[in-house]
Amino acid sequence: VRSRLKRKRNRALTRVCRNLESEAYAEQIKNCEELLDMAKNSDSAPNGADIPVLAFAATKIVRQYRRLCADTRKISHKSTDEELHSVRIQVKQLRYLLDLFQELLPAKEARFLIHRLKKLQDRLGGFNDVVVQRRFINDLLQHDKLSEPERDTLNGLSAIMFQKYLKERECLGQDMSDFCTGKIRKNLKKISGLIPKQQKGA
Repeated sequence: VRSRLKRKRNRALTRVCRNLESEAYAEQIKNCEELLDMAKNSDSAPNGADIPVLAFAATKIVRQYRRLCADTRKISHKSTDEELHSVRIQVKQLRYLLDLFQELLPAKEARFLIHRLKKLQDRLGGFNDVVVQRRFINDLLQHDKLSEPERDTLNGLSAIMFQKYLKERECLGQDMSDFCTGKIRKNLKKISGLIPKQQKGA
């Protein structure tokens, strides 16, 4: 048991190190640096400072939303779990931006977007849990010392988890598609309206 826990701890450490070296983390750091640079260079008067920061926030959020929807449109029934995980990272980045700039944005639109993002993140998290559970069961099935009853039990559990996996994946696909249409797009248009015209094409 100790050796198994040690291996799990080492894998968790590896994931943390990988995340710190990932493009998603680098993008978050870059966003913070750009915001700090903007604060240094903006007008010292409060009214003068609010406008560029708000435009910066809206630009980042709208671009991230478009990036997320572009990746979502590439998802199909043939997509791998790793490709779905990349969408999960995009969702996290959008959530970070909305949480960071929520106080600057129109309150109603910001609350709605964060609420829908939370629901999508819950769905993505549930799907990821199923993926991890299936992987764990498959790893256990690789052990040579399993008794026949143990192997039969794990095979039965694997079949149940596979059905759950298919259901979660179908629901996730629908939720991701919905997130890039309808009321959410309308809310993003309002936030897009905060971007000065000369910056929209940038």
